[in-house]
Amino acid sequence: NDRKCLVSFVPYIDGNPRRMKRIINVFNVSRHIAELRCGKLSANLGSLGPKILKLTILLEQWPCRMAWLLQIIENVEQMCSHHIRDSSLIQFLQGNFTQFDGNALDESTYWDILCTIPIQDLYQNGVRHLMSNEDWSNMPSNDSDPQLFEGLLLHSTPGGKSAEPDGPYAISVRDLMSIGREMRSQEYGECLRSYMFNMPMAIVDKVAKMMEKALVTKEHK
Repeated sequence: NDRKCLVSFVPYIDGNPRRMKRIINVFNVSRHIAELRCGKLSANLGSLGPKILKLTILLEQWPCRMAWLLQIIENVEQMCSHHIRDSSLIQFLQGNFTQFDGNALDESTYWDILCTIPIQDLYQNGVRHLMSNEDWSNMPSNDSDPQLFEGLLLHSTPGGKSAEPDGPYAISVRDLMSIGREMRSQEYGECLRSYMFNMPMAIVDKVAKMMEKALVTKEHK
């Protein structure tokens, strides 16, 4: 199954030999940890393996774009946990996603609402808008081809011919919940953040500051 999955993802790998080696090495370690957490005979491993491989490729080739996606998800989680009803991020989401459009929204529902948005829509209608006016020249790493990124986000079935939200290769917002939320749920071992071993923290810190600036700029326009 893992070999079939890798073959399916090959068109999105940029061909850098060192990067390809890191992808395989990180995936092998992550797959082994998933076996320890879920059990080698767990039925969840069959669906978890392709998602871990897909996430590994996304993080390795597009760390900046993935950092933006993950930052939005993390910020919404924190607002929900700390009962923050209004913020520049929520105003931005309300302006770009009909799911958040409504005056009667309660902060406790923000996470559940975000989970209804397909990950590719969150990128196309959210992240791309925030990234559009930012200066990337000082980023510690450069992303690969953005079109390949969008293609891989949409790739959710072995044939790759359709973007099915529930396809076996699809990654959802809920898959990227924080480890703390996972520990409080019944989904231990299935949260993909548990397998993010190749995300450069320097990029995460930089993106957090860039997002804060971008949201303030959007708020005052």
